[in-house]
Amino acid sequence: MIFNFLSYFSLYFLQIGFWLPLETALLILLGLLAGWFYIRTKNETRKQLRLKEEIKQRKVSEDNYRQIFANVHDGILIHDGEYNIISANPACELLTGYSVEELKSLKILDLLPAEHKLNLKSIETNLFSGEKASFCLDAKFIKKDKSEVVVQITINPINVNEDGLNFQCTIRDVSEQKHMEENLRYYLKQVTRAQEEERKRIALELHDETVQYLIVLWRQLEALSLKNKELSPESIVLLQELREQTKNVIQSVRSLSQDLRPATLDHLGLMPALDHLVSEAAAHSAMITKVHVTGKERRLPEEVELMLFRISQEAMRNALRHSRATKAEITVVFGERKVKVNIQDNGRGFYLPPKISDLSQKGKLGLLGMQERARLIDGHLSITSEPDKGTLVSVEVPVQPG
Repeated sequence: MIFNFLSYFSLYFLQIGFWLPLETALLILLGLLAGWFYIRTKNETRKQLRLKEEIKQRKVSEDNYRQIFANVHDGILIHDGEYNIISANPACELLTGYSVEELKSLKILDLLPAEHKLNLKSIETNLFSGEKASFCLDAKFIKKDKSEVVVQITINPINVNEDGLNFQCTIRDVSEQKHMEENLRYYLKQVTRAQEEERKRIALELHDETVQYLIVLWRQLEALSLKNKELSPESIVLLQELREQTKNVIQSVRSLSQDLRPATLDHLGLMPALDHLVSEAAAHSAMITKVHVTGKERRLPEEVELMLFRISQEAMRNALRHSRATKAEITVVFGERKVKVNIQDNGRGFYLPPKISDLSQKGKLGLLGMQERARLIDGHLSITSEPDKGTLVSVEVPVQPG
């Protein structure tokens, strides 16, 4: 090979009109070969060093992953595209009651109730298509003893090999957390019910006692001013002023009683109560108000009507006091299995935080209270608002078919 290269080398110089002695040409060739060999050896050495470093770093990463995999408190399951469990960490033993070897003989679908199997399949199909990098799912796990544990599963697609895409499921036991949330919700429901019962009691006392006493006082003042001719003109004027003040107090107490617990809500239902709500708002402000109804109007369970009214009442109060709205509308949509109430105003609006629960940090406790009331009747509340574009409060509640 070297002699062939030398021949080509000599022919090259002959073509350009030069002739070099064989020894000189050989020396030049050896120098070139030595330089080429040195550069190649140096490059190969660098590649080997890089490869060794990469292998070392990969081994460190794998060791760290194995250590985390073995010692993390959350359960970690890895399954293939056919849902066969191919790996599990020791935490899964405590979570499921199965040993690691037993888990490897199962499918992850064997650990899920029927209602969650389709959710898992749909989620992993979306992950496979690359729409999301991960997904979080609240579900239940069926343990070896057939009991259930509430878990939160975070699903991530991992390495693609010749067998397809695998999925890593990080499983956290949230049973205690869910139990605390249920207790808190029950506590809030009981507090809200107690608050509404107290409001109802106070409203009845104001209407049946306080207002009646004030009416008697007003009539006595009227009778005194009409029948007693011995009074001076100044005293008659004073009596008339007292009568007018008493009349104003009666109206204020009636309004307070109505605000605490509208009698129309208990006796006639949600829609008459909403009609009265918007008429009162129009009477005490320049705001234009309307109520729209879609679907077949019907009575709802007492607690549902009460909570929907309170949410509408708070939204209208915000429109009157804070948003500077000139127009507000309430739309009630009666569906077969759900009822939706929208309260829309054209006020100044505001910036919404990422979560409604963050509103408490801004002092907007009324909006947070609306969300809690919606939760108490298994409803969903959403708020849409932008500066200078008004606010839309929407609450949707499931109900039995009418």
